Amino acid sequence: MFSKIYKKSEITFALIWIAIYVITMNIALQFCNGFDHLETKTIPQLLVPVICITFIAFLSTLFITKNNLQDQYGLIHTKVNNKTYLYFIPLILMSCINLRNGLALQAPLIQSLLMMTNLAIGGYVEEIIFRGFLFKAMAKDNINTAILVSAITFGVGHIVTLANTQDTFGVLLQVCYAIAI
Repeated sequence: MFSKIYKKSEITFALIWIAIYVITMNIALQFCNGFDHLETKTIPQLLVPVICITFIAFLSTLFITKNNLQDQYGLIHTKVNNKTYLYFIPLILMSCINLRNGLALQAPLIQSLLMMTNLAIGGYVEEIIFRGFLFKAMAKDNINTAILVSAITFGVGHIVTLANTQDTFGVLLQVCYAIAI
């Protein structure tokens, strides 16, 4: 089914994946009652989003490998000049800005590990969907539009967090960081 949609319209395919991601994770986070007060969450509550995001990661990766698209979506080892990695320094610094006051686990270790797992796999899925499927589909027509639209949709996609937290300012910062990155 996904292969037929992909071959017919890569943009439609990307939009379907975005919808799957947003709807699934919103439902999963509703079950979890958001991520505020992590220390009060039970392990089953935290497992639901982890299982959902892992399933989405599995399906998207399976699609890519089954259709031999690893090269197109960057899921291969490439030989890059080490100087190229210097471009990542500003991104690393920007992504660490939230650590300016230090790192303190406020929840038990297992809850913290489940959250870290969710965030790590979630980052992978977001990159595949927004920077992979959507960007690659749009870049064929206009690279500048692809950069702008994928950055904005990637950032705005983080607004769904507002429904699951009371930290409005933190979410707005997260949206701005996501667009900038």
